[in-house]
Amino acid sequence: MEVQCVTFVRIFHDESYKSILGYTVYSSQMRMDNTDAKILQMLQSDGRLSFREIAKKTGVSTPTVSARVKTLEEQGVIRGYSADIDPLAINETISVLTVECKPKDLESVSELLSKQENVREVIVLSGSRVVARLTFEHEGRLDVFLNWLEKVEQIDSYNIDRAVRIVKKEPDAIVSEGIQVVIPCYECRKLIREQPVRIKLDGRMHYLCCESCLKLYKERYERIKKGISPSKSKAGH
Repeated sequence: MEVQCVTFVRIFHDESYKSILGYTVYSSQMRMDNTDAKILQMLQSDGRLSFREIAKKTGVSTPTVSARVKTLEEQGVIRGYSADIDPLAINETISVLTVECKPKDLESVSELLSKQENVREVIVLSGSRVVARLTFEHEGRLDVFLNWLEKVEQIDSYNIDRAVRIVKKEPDAIVSEGIQVVIPCYECRKLIREQPVRIKLDGRMHYLCCESCLKLYKERYERIKKGISPSKSKAGH
């Protein structure tokens, strides 16, 4: 079982508190502690481990493991759980596609590729390039894909190579204690690379990049709780 995850935090250093809009707001640097790191490392190694087994190996209680995993899932840190199936073992082929296009077309090209069933991963690179990992059940599917690719006008050039064998495959995230965490702002969705602002609402922590986003998010959160949509709110002014 493969656990798809990115790093998250449990320990906060140099924390400060203040009140904004009637709520306690926390500002802190976000770094992962040893317990979260161990939990993620074990789940990456074997996604079928029970919370009881993880608790024994980490030296914490089973409810603590359960609570931490739930938080990691809610925050989008653990993206999901899935069986790691080898395509080559079921007679499928793996190919790597490299696409070059104009900078203005990067977004549309990556989106078009993402919608194709045979495209399993899309990565946007510097230099106006996109790399995609492809899987095909048979040669006929490859021909259909290439015919479609030729018709995408935004693509200037492309190169596709078939994988002969996979030498190494490890989970994407390298999890370790003390790593600084970058998460998206809950309001504007931009990555928070500096000190985040976090606010506790209904027992859950929410993360914002600045006080402006905090105010907007708090107002939107209150409207949603009251069942008022943003469009209705604007129409009432």
